[in-house]
Amino acid sequence: MESRCSVSPGPEPAASGGGSIGLSIAHGVAHLVLRREDGRNAISPALLDELEGALAAVAEAQHVKLLVLRGEGKVFSVGVDLAAIEALPPREALDFFRRGQTLIRRLEGLNALTVAAINGLALGGGFELALACDLRWAHARAVFGFPECKRGLIPAWGGIRFLHRHFASEQALALVTSGDSLGVRAAYRVGLVGRIFEGRDFAGQVSTAIETFRARDATDLRALKAGPRESADAWTPWHTAEAAALEALWLRRTEAR
Repeated sequence: MESRCSVSPGPEPAASGGGSIGLSIAHGVAHLVLRREDGRNAISPALLDELEGALAAVAEAQHVKLLVLRGEGKVFSVGVDLAAIEALPPREALDFFRRGQTLIRRLEGLNALTVAAINGLALGGGFELALACDLRWAHARAVFGFPECKRGLIPAWGGIRFLHRHFASEQALALVTSGDSLGVRAAYRVGLVGRIFEGRDFAGQVSTAIETFRARDATDLRALKAGPRESADAWTPWHTAEAAALEALWLRRTEAR
């Protein structure tokens, strides 16, 4: 699929007006920026198209050893653009969710170390994007959660499975069923966030922090990432259950409108 994101050969994302994604690849480091700031970086069908294309470009760049994913402004991503998805026919909406699930799997399995630089709200599908990354660094204002659970929906892109990596089963279930938010300090205490930054220049702080990776050999970083993980087959039960549950909830939601 052709991406409509802007691509820059320089070390920082291009500031052109085309597309809702900024992607740059230089010196083995890829920067991927969600730039739909006026929509709080909500994931619309168009933004999902661009994310798919951007990840494909990173995967094809064999020299990339590190991917940094962040949102423009003071929001990482508030998740799925529900208004845009509700405007779609039900089956197209469900296809959007399936594509998002595939995207998350590709991000998690990317042959490069991935860092989610979370500069603010990371909710719903945005939270799942962050959880799919290997490392999560956050600004002190960051907040996490699955507010869709208060709207009769569930995390559809592996969020429940990801939470079980960091929380006891009861804690994970409580967070999802309540739909409550999680502050950055609480996220740090359970190991969901590895570093917390403060101040105005979050992007600059992240750029400084990744310098430690620039001198590392790509093979070394990939070997570290290739440690014990669930096999690809481990995804299947989770995805099958989530897809079935979401489909039932979404169709009930659309029928009620």
